[in-house]
Amino acid sequence: MKEKSAAVFDTHARDDIKTVQKMEKQIREKLPSLKLVAPGLAAQVKGYLKGPLVEGELAKAEEFGKNISQKI
Repeated sequence: MKEKSAAVFDTHARDDIKTVQKMEKQIREKLPSLKLVAPGLAAQVKGYLKGPLVEGELAKAEEFGKNISQKI
């Protein structure tokens, strides 16, 4: 059976990665059969949780996606 993979991402209005870290912890604790294939991404957006992404975040998101695609 093929191993199941996961990756976590979130958007936020300020520089905060705690939500991503909490989601990764929950996956490790509650779904140990899932393999986290990449470190989580916390992408900052302008405004209050709506876009657009802050400058530089799109490049991080693209790299995040490439990294995942190479591992699955």
